[in-house]
Amino acid sequence: NTGYNTAAKKKTSGAWVTLTNQYLLYRTNFHTLCPTTTSLNTSHFIRFNSVLYASKEEELYKYDSVNEQFDSVGTITGAGEITSLAVYGPTLYFARSSGNYTTMNTSEAFSAAVTTATLFLEYDGTLYRSYQNDLYYGSDGSWSAAFPVGGDDVEIRGMAGMGDSLYMATDKALFRFAPGNVVEEVVRFGAESSINGVGMVEYQGALYIPAAG
Repeated sequence: NTGYNTAAKKKTSGAWVTLTNQYLLYRTNFHTLCPTTTSLNTSHFIRFNSVLYASKEEELYKYDSVNEQFDSVGTITGAGEITSLAVYGPTLYFARSSGNYTTMNTSEAFSAAVTTATLFLEYDGTLYRSYQNDLYYGSDGSWSAAFPVGGDDVEIRGMAGMGDSLYMATDKALFRFAPGNVVEEVVRFGAESSINGVGMVEYQGALYIPAAG
């Protein structure tokens, strides 16, 4: 594993704290687990239908626990690199860098959706998706109206749930999607950047948010 040293911010019930020299983000070069690929850097891992899957660009792999290697499932249908994965019910959702999102069932059959998504997150029984600076919730074929997050000059870069709310990071600020479908700004980042919030997670009651400053 290769750690990326980055400034991050942590929030619990008190003030925001800047964390330095934290190895929060990891990349795995697992070509030794994929004999047919000489250099394969994963972008996402997820467990679905009792199987561990990994993605790279538009390709999907699954872990073979007997031979201890990742085997190719194939190129998923649709266009654009895989930018996010989420499980909701019996379905695996693939957000895409361009074009509409894709789904896969437990038989590993792919289906192209009729709308876009660059991020997915399942939290507290609800599936959320984002595209540009708009947030939606629901499920495939039945989505809410768009909830704008920040201005049209930013994008939602990361999402994580904590407590009764969904938190979203844009290039400029952290927002909260509160009960009652209210979008409110929580804090501004020290510097505007497209890396703000990428890969943000909740861990033991705290949010960990990569930030440029």
